[in-house]
Amino acid sequence: MRHEGMPGAAWPCEVFDDQTVNDLIGCLELQHRCGFNAFSIFGLLTTYGWPVDLATVADEARRRRVKQVLDAARQRDIKVLYGLGVYSWGFDEVIEVDQKVRGTNHHAMCAASAQSWEWMKKVVDFVCDQYDVDGFHLEPADQGRCSCTSCIKQGDIEYFCRISRRTAQYIRSRWPQKKLMVNMCGFMRQQTILQRRARQVVADELEHLMSWVTRLIFSSILDMTVPISPLICG
Repeated sequence: MRHEGMPGAAWPCEVFDDQTVNDLIGCLELQHRCGFNAFSIFGLLTTYGWPVDLATVADEARRRRVKQVLDAARQRDIKVLYGLGVYSWGFDEVIEVDQKVRGTNHHAMCAASAQSWEWMKKVVDFVCDQYDVDGFHLEPADQGRCSCTSCIKQGDIEYFCRISRRTAQYIRSRWPQKKLMVNMCGFMRQQTILQRRARQVVADELEHLMSWVTRLIFSSILDMTVPISPLICG
């Protein structure tokens, strides 16, 4: 959200300094003037990976900057949805240290492992207990999935919907006021879609996906989802 380019910087960019905060507040001000009431953001506490000792994820300076962003959003009546990877995008160090969560993907915890679920809850608890965010933007599929003999029994759609539902239900049970959104990017693999030339096959899979997502929304587990178009174009 910086207002200037960062040439040569790695992606995702890990710079979260006072200039970043000022530029974020500028974005929030613009959104407020345009009538937006919610803001989804990744990287407030960690850009890429959670440390095993969650309390060490942010130093005092970073905690101060996070509070500045949250306070600025509330002053403008904008809810902040904390971007959170579900079983992946953030658990590389955990996977390296805790063998009980390892599956076939070194970027994604095994969904069949009870220990993986414990880590997922720990992260959610930490964010909610330490930072008063208004909700979560859940993203389970960006870095793939575990395909061990237990996990592979479910197709991608069922797998990602299941871990999203479980995480959302946990948040809803403890913090019912939190807004919840799931990003569906990656629920259907783009390579698979491109390989299937028959449009009806793709349409059938999209209908199957939406049937799962609809269950989550109408059961009051989710408040919103990212539009379906990124599945094809992303």
